[in-house]
Amino acid sequence: MTELILNGEQTIYQVRDTYQQLKSIMNESKGLSLSLQQIQECDCAFVQLLLWVKQRLSANSSHCSCCNRLHNW
Repeated sequence: MTELILNGEQTIYQVRDTYQQLKSIMNESKGLSLSLQQIQECDCAFVQLLLWVKQRLSANSSHCSCCNRLHNW
C-alpha cells in the first residue's frame, strides 16, 4: 500500500495536479492510504476527486483509506 500525504490547499486550482499524482500512484499500487491532516483548505472539487479515487480503487478490488482528518473538521 502506498501512502500519500496531501497538504496545503486542495481546491479546484490544485486538484488537476493532485489527480495526476493519484492516477500515477493508483496505476502502480494495489492500495492507497491518504493522509489529509495537513490540508488547510479544500472545496467540492477535492471531495469529488476523493470519491473518484474510492470508486476506482473499489472497482479494482484495491483498498483505500484516509488517515487522520481534515484540519478543523
